[in-house]
Amino acid sequence: MSNDLTLNKKTTSQPASFTQSVSQHGQKNTLIQHADKVIINNPSQTIPTIMPNQPLNPNTDYYNLIVDCMINLENPETSFSIDPSRALTEYIDADIKNRFASLSEDAVQSLQTFPTIFAHENEGYGIAAPNQQAGFGYILKIKVRHEGIIIKPSILWKFNQQILNENLLNFDIHGHEGFCELNRTHWTIKKVDLISEFRELGFQI
Repeated sequence: MSNDLTLNKKTTSQPASFTQSVSQHGQKNTLIQHADKVIINNPSQTIPTIMPNQPLNPNTDYYNLIVDCMINLENPETSFSIDPSRALTEYIDADIKNRFASLSEDAVQSLQTFPTIFAHENEGYGIAAPNQQAGFGYILKIKVRHEGIIIKPSILWKFNQQILNENLLNFDIHGHEGFCELNRTHWTIKKVDLISEFRELGFQI
């Protein structure tokens, strides 16, 4: 017996015509019995891009300036503390101090929406070391304690700190070429649009 299969039927089969019942459920359904080409248009959706650890609605009317040797620029979310006597007590306008220095719950929520400069003290008088860097970011968390205020930062990028010394007026930093507030550990608030100032200096931010 041969292992080959042979089709002996000589007639050509034709597709049978039939009518099929289709049941549709739900609203606004459309039955298309035949279509040569189907094009489905999905409306494009814009998904907002959110940088990690950045407020959803940053407030650019102000910025925090924090100068403290405990800031860890290499581990950008390492918490540090600042002495309460140097937190929102100096180099700050009276109306801004009255609004935020209490560190009430509302004040803390606002402070966490401000862009922030994280810096160490200048290594020289009115001048940073050639390789000295500062950080740009936001404050993630503030804890108020009797012996110190704990700040958890989110440092998004670093830049040469000397840029601040060379543009004191732009950033509303008190002082002059010989000595400025970057030579002193403290935390203050400036009524300056920090992001706009960086952009004017050529930063892509």
